[in-house]
Amino acid sequence: MAVGLFLLAQHYLSHRPLPAVLQVFNQVSLGIYLIHPFLMRYVFQDTFRSVYKMTPGAWPILINYSLTLLSSFIIVYGLSKIPWLKKLV
Repeated sequence: MAVGLFLLAQHYLSHRPLPAVLQVFNQVSLGIYLIHPFLMRYVFQDTFRSVYKMTPGAWPILINYSLTLLSSFIIVYGLSKIPWLKKLV
């Protein structure tokens, strides 16, 4: 299914320019992918536990996902603005 979705997106979206928000996210997506396990393991581990205890249902997953994605994006976007780190991110 993933291959089919990729080919569909490649066929229909490759000829159109991406919106500005998606272009920025596209530029930092690898950095987000690389840093998010570190944030989940060492930074937000206690936060995740407390959210799961306080909030019932599927809300903890959404809260943890949003917190990790936003934090990862802010860190990687900030690092991408430093000229000599731009190539690493």
